Amino acid sequence: MIPEINNNTRSVELEEKIKVIDQEIMGLFDKSQKLGEEGKIEESELLTNEIDKLVKKKEELETYGDVPASDS
Repeated sequence: MIPEINNNTRSVELEEKIKVIDQEIMGLFDKSQKLGEEGKIEESELLTNEIDKLVKKKEELETYGDVPASDS
């Protein structure tokens, strides 16, 4: 029988990964917004693309758990 703590540990680790991604998203969002206000649109759009990738990764973690990310 698998101890229940393993599932809880995985859940805690998964929540921590999601939390880290949330922090990355917020940091990039702030930088992107500042760049946009400075008229650096291309740089801002590059960060927005990175944000989109992180949001997708976060959604995959929330939906499927800790699965290897694909580069598609």
